[in-house]
Amino acid sequence: DDIVVEVEVPGLSAREIVISLRLSRIEIRGMKIETPVKAGTRYLRLEREYGKFQRTVPLPCAVDMDGATAYLENGILTVHLKKPKPARERDIIVKIQKNEE
Repeated sequence: DDIVVEVEVPGLSAREIVISLRLSRIEIRGMKIETPVKAGTRYLRLEREYGKFQRTVPLPCAVDMDGATAYLENGILTVHLKKPKPARERDIIVKIQKNEE
């Protein structure tokens, strides 16, 4: 009944991440700020990315935007999106009106 989106965001806190729902997609964006390095520190190799990021994931169906929840734990952002409940089938009687010319 839910759609679950998981994104790796190591080193980020919840306040550095923005989640937006739009029509048939979810957009996750944020900024990873470079941590200050002690003066004189040199790296042989540094494999960390810094700066702004944005990921857009298409959704397979419409979702209930008010029922979305997100959790951040151990560098994994998990977003739960609820599918809308299907509308009940019912018969509707449509009245025919006179055409005014």
